[in-house]
Amino acid sequence: MAKSNTTFNKMVADFDDSSNLPSDIPSLKSHTPPFYIKLLLAWIKMEFKNPKVEVSGNINS
Repeated sequence: MAKSNTTFNKMVADFDDSSNLPSDIPSLKSHTPPFYIKLLLAWIKMEFKNPKVEVSGNINS
């Protein structure tokens, strides 16, 4: 896949007020289709594995 030179803000739907974002580049509300294609291809290369992650201790989130 060719690398795109297009620059844009991603995931602006998460902002309460997106008026302070620059207006000289597009602002997308979600990810682009090429992002999801790359994500799917990476998952295919991993053979759809879902590795287990062990965490010791407490998680503070």
